[in-house]
Amino acid sequence: MREVKMLLLAMILYGCVPSFKSEEKDRLYLKEISSNSIKLKWFFYSTVSSETPDYITIQKGSQIDTICIANNVADLKFQNDIITIGFYGNPQKYTVPIEISQQVMSYEVIIDTTFTIKSPIPRKFYKKIE
Repeated sequence: MREVKMLLLAMILYGCVPSFKSEEKDRLYLKEISSNSIKLKWFFYSTVSSETPDYITIQKGSQIDTICIANNVADLKFQNDIITIGFYGNPQKYTVPIEISQQVMSYEVIIDTTFTIKSPIPRKFYKKIE
């Protein structure tokens, strides 16, 4: 009987809790930038918690790399072959400071830590329809 209860509980939880697998169909996008040479994507996976980290990835041809995974991303720009990532303070993931490479796939990465926030900002995201 205990096994049946555990199975029912697992089935209920599985249906109610979002998947945290890193699948593209589960991404909630904040911004995408495409140029002739690269694609930049800024997204996250869940709205369950405000502490869910954001991901910024780069794609050049068939090659894909993650530039950063952080909780305090404010903006993403690409201009003159320079990737600029804005942060609310120094880059961090779950309050732990992180390092971000200054160059990825031969593109310069600039970190802008001048963004400030006075109160929580609702984020406008979208999900891609397959």
